[in-house]
Amino acid sequence: MDLQPSGRGKEELLCLETDKIYFTIKGKNRNSEINEQDTDSKGFKIIYSEEGNELVIDTEEAYFFEYENYELIIEKKDRDTEISFYHANKDIRNKITKNRSGSLSGIVTFRGEIGYSDLIIKVNGKEHLIIQIEVFPTKIDYRKDYMAILQDINEEIYNLAFDFLKRTYSMSGLSKNKGTTLTEYYSILTYIFEKLKKELNIITAIPHHSLINERKIAPYHKIKM
Repeated sequence: MDLQPSGRGKEELLCLETDKIYFTIKGKNRNSEINEQDTDSKGFKIIYSEEGNELVIDTEEAYFFEYENYELIIEKKDRDTEISFYHANKDIRNKITKNRSGSLSGIVTFRGEIGYSDLIIKVNGKEHLIIQIEVFPTKIDYRKDYMAILQDINEEIYNLAFDFLKRTYSMSGLSKNKGTTLTEYYSILTYIFEKLKKELNIITAIPHHSLINERKIAPYHKIKM
């Protein structure tokens, strides 16, 4: 069940602007509950910004929690600009509505879902900005477990990906020492991406080649075994 909106204790947690919009998230400030041992992130990051975007971020860190209400406000600078909001979760997406001025706002909660969440802002139908926030568990014990699990998963992903490629491909560009580093993980992704580009180039150059199985009745003496 969603929590009811409340005006008490609301602060501007995350504020940024581009040459086309103002973006604000308001809510209860719980930054003091997260320390350096909990995470090495600042609670949010910009994972995409439209080319030529003049981005100004007025926030150093902003931490978000499950079962908290947050008010999202997206204001456009030019009245002729069309803005829209997208989130993978339909409930969150539908909470953000347009007012008479064409700006967007709404109260959202992430309920009990922890982890990363992408907030996508579109301008005139094109992706303008993608803000990734991290939603933390409310209880301290759960938070410690969550951090430990994330660390284990990250380490396992690095090692599994590296070990898989090491056994299936000749990876002359990668070190085969134990203890895979982030640099090696980046090398893996680069290697996969380069192979993908080569295969796509082949498909583009020869798009119409295909194998077709055709069956027909033939004299027995012409059958090739």
